[in-house]
Amino acid sequence: MLPFVRTRIHTSVVRLAIVCTLFLLSARSAAAQSELVEFPAVGPFNGFNNHFVVVECVSFGSQGTNVKITLRAMNGTVMGSQTLGVPAFGSTHYILNSIANISDKIGTFELTKLDNVFDAPIACNTIHYRRHLNGTVNYAIGVPVRRPLVGDSWGTYNSHDPENQVPTKNWLTIFNPNKAEDIPQGSANFKALLRVYNQNGTFKKVVPINLGPGQRTDIELGTPEGQFTGLYKIDTSDSTPYESFLARYNSPNGGQSFKFGLSLLSNKGTCNQTMPISTMGNGGGSTTVWLELANTGGYPVNATITVRGPTGLVEHTEQRQISGFGMSSVAMNQFIDPSAVGNMGTVTVECEDPESQNLVMQTAHYGRTGVGGPVSWAYISQGRNLPEAGSNDALVGAVNTFLGAENWVGQINHLPNVPTIKVSQFNQIGGLVNSVTYPIAARGVATYDAHSPAGANVIG
Repeated sequence: MLPFVRTRIHTSVVRLAIVCTLFLLSARSAAAQSELVEFPAVGPFNGFNNHFVVVECVSFGSQGTNVKITLRAMNGTVMGSQTLGVPAFGSTHYILNSIANISDKIGTFELTKLDNVFDAPIACNTIHYRRHLNGTVNYAIGVPVRRPLVGDSWGTYNSHDPENQVPTKNWLTIFNPNKAEDIPQGSANFKALLRVYNQNGTFKKVVPINLGPGQRTDIELGTPEGQFTGLYKIDTSDSTPYESFLARYNSPNGGQSFKFGLSLLSNKGTCNQTMPISTMGNGGGSTTVWLELANTGGYPVNATITVRGPTGLVEHTEQRQISGFGMSSVAMNQFIDPSAVGNMGTVTVECEDPESQNLVMQTAHYGRTGVGGPVSWAYISQGRNLPEAGSNDALVGAVNTFLGAENWVGQINHLPNVPTIKVSQFNQIGGLVNSVTYPIAARGVATYDAHSPAGANVIG
C-alpha cells in the first residue's frame, strides 16, 4: 500500500539521464488506468543516431501473460516480431535491434496480448540508447506507451544550448496508431494543424498534418532559426486518435557525440500541479534546474509559484504572469539550493482561474560536471493532469541497472500530515528483492534507492 503519494513519481536514472514513470493502480477511476497499456497498443521507434532501442514491459498483476511485439516500417511492411512472457510482478525487455535491422530507420511497433488472463495489467516504456564508440552512454530517451491522444494537445520546444553554443535539435513526432486493415475504406486519416508560437506568444507558422493509418511525421522546431523556445499546438477537430512527443538532442559537433537527449510528451495541459526539483548530481548541487511554463490560451494567465524544500517548508513564493501563447522560465537553484551543496524539493504552480486557464508545465534539469561545469546530461519532469494515489492505491514501475544506471524513486506528499509508505522491489521474474517502510514529511519529498538492492545489470 502506498498512501498519499502523487501519481507522477519519477524514476530518475541520473547517470544516464533517463526519466521513467511509476503507474497508479487503482479501482477508483478509469483515469487512474490511463497510463497502462490498452492492447493492442502502438509506439514509435527511431533507429537513427546509432540508437539501441529497447521496449521494457512490466506486469503489475498476480498473473503473467504473453505479449507479442511487431515492428513495422514507415510503409506498413512488417520488419519482424517476437513473443515473450511478462511474469507476474516481473519485467521483460524487447530489443528491437535484435528483432530487425532498424539502423537509420524510423517506424512503429505494435504490442498484442496473446492470452486473456484476468489480473495482468501491463505498462511499457521505449528507451532509445545512444552510445559513444567506447561503449559509454551519450543519452537515453524514454517514451512511455500510453493511451492515444484525442483532440487538441500542446507542448514546448527549446533549441537553446545551456552553454550558448550549438542549437539543440528539436524533433516533434506525430503518428497515427491505427492500422489500415482495421479501418473501413481506410477512412481514419488523422488531420490537424500544427500551430507554432514564439516565446512571447507571437504566432510563427502553421503546418498541415494529414497522416494515414500507421503513418508518422517528424517536424523540426526551433533549430532552423537558431536558439529559440516556444509553444506548439496540435489543433484538431478530428476524433481520430494519435500520439505525439518531442525529442531534444544536444550535440556540440554535428552528431558525433551528444551532451544530452530527452523527450517530452504532448499533453492536454493542466493547472495546480506539483513537480519534483533536484540539484543533486555529479558533485554536490551541480544540477541546474528551471521551471518552464507555457500558456495554451490567448489571454494572460496569472500563476502562483511555490517552492518547497524536502521537509515541506516553503522556501519561495511569487506571482508570475504568462502572456497569451507565451512562455516563462524561472531558475530554481537560488531557492532550493543557494549554497550548491545538493538538495531536492518541489515546485507547485497554481492558476488564478483553473476552470478556464491551462498551462504546459515542467521542470528541466541540466546535470553538470561539477558546480558551474559543462552540461553532461539532462532530463525533464512534466506536470500532467493525472490522478493522485491515496490509501489502498499502489504505484508500480520498472527498475533497470544496466549500463551503470542508478535508479532513484522519488515520492511527493501533497497532504499536511505524515503518511507511511511501503516500497516492495521485485526481480525480473517477480521474486521479492527488498521491502522497506518509511514516512514522508508533510508536503515533503522522499527518495528510494532501487539500484543498490537490485545489483548491477538487472531489470525488475
